Amino acid sequence: MPKKADREHISRNEQIRRFIKKGLTVDGYAEDIDFIASIIRQEFTAVYHIGDIKAVVEQQTNRLAKMLMKSGKMDAAAFFLLIKVLMNVTHDGTQDEFGQMLNEAVTLGVDYMQRKDFQINGFLQDTDNLRSLADKLQEALMANDIEYSKFLMQIQKMVRESLSEQNINADVYIQKVTKNNNTEFMALVIHTPGEAVSPQVYLDSFFAQCQKGKAIEEIAAELISSYAQNKDFELSDVKGLVTDFEKVQEFLRLQLINKEFNSEKLQHTPHRDFENTDLTAVLRIHLPTQEHGEATILVSDALYSHWNKSMEELYPLALHNTMEANPAKIIRMLELVKNMFSDNCIGEDIKNFQMEPYEQYVLSNSTSVGGATVLLYPEVMEHLAQGAGADFFILWD
Repeated sequence: MPKKADREHISRNEQIRRFIKKGLTVDGYAEDIDFIASIIRQEFTAVYHIGDIKAVVEQQTNRLAKMLMKSGKMDAAAFFLLIKVLMNVTHDGTQDEFGQMLNEAVTLGVDYMQRKDFQINGFLQDTDNLRSLADKLQEALMANDIEYSKFLMQIQKMVRESLSEQNINADVYIQKVTKNNNTEFMALVIHTPGEAVSPQVYLDSFFAQCQKGKAIEEIAAELISSYAQNKDFELSDVKGLVTDFEKVQEFLRLQLINKEFNSEKLQHTPHRDFENTDLTAVLRIHLPTQEHGEATILVSDALYSHWNKSMEELYPLALHNTMEANPAKIIRMLELVKNMFSDNCIGEDIKNFQMEPYEQYVLSNSTSVGGATVLLYPEVMEHLAQGAGADFFILWD
């Protein structure tokens, strides 16, 4: 108002009187309105420059766009990973039902994205389609369980008959084995009378091959061939080997496991807690075999006592062996999902690896088995921090 009064060369009071006289109407005073608007615009731009505002908005917009793109990539990866997993666990005879499940799920997803905000609650409360999908998946899984039982019985019978034809005296049976985190596997055990240790082969991966079309006769032949090649590895000497510390020390490794999920096992197993976590390190003996990599033995309290060694002595030795055999590797989550069904998902060396903001990575070892153990390696956290150039957090798997 003072600027308008100055423009018309009148006092501020006179300007107020003129406004009152005009009844504060705006009709016919477009020139005054334009003048006031120009003053407001001038005052605004004097403090906030349009170029600066545009730069800030563009920066934040680009940042949000990148975050949404990465989120979209992860959602897409999770979607296709789920499809792959369902295809692996669903029996071949239910392919039509699986295709129908997939089509209905995609339809629901598209329908959901097209809904208005006020329609979402009603859409989510309509559970009939979701219940139908769940029922179909349950039926598929039940059929899968029945086929798995038949597969186990046939494998046992084929291996037993083949060994009998070769005049090999051995007991062949199927045994449920509880591994880390109370995970259960079905294993084929071939026990030779008088032997202290018996080889066992986990059959889950072989059943997956059978589902994909591999003949069960071919799988049984592979198992028998593997047994024949590895029986030269003198299992009868394993007891003498593991009780002789001078001989077994080079085979000692560390394994990082969850304390809660393995509480019963840990009552009879020497271990060392990983500070500020619910994880603990146990000792394993890794014995190389000819065909399928290695055989492992968990170090029990009894064996630990027989060696007459302390955990302070064994831990650094086992850690050194583990680092030498299984160096730390890191890989982008998207790369892992993309290549997880191929042999190209080992990752890169953690040293000098540069991480990008808002990306997710998988830290493991060169074998991708027991990868969490790399967190015990000295300087791993330091390498991660250097690669990230910022704070980071770890999601335990």
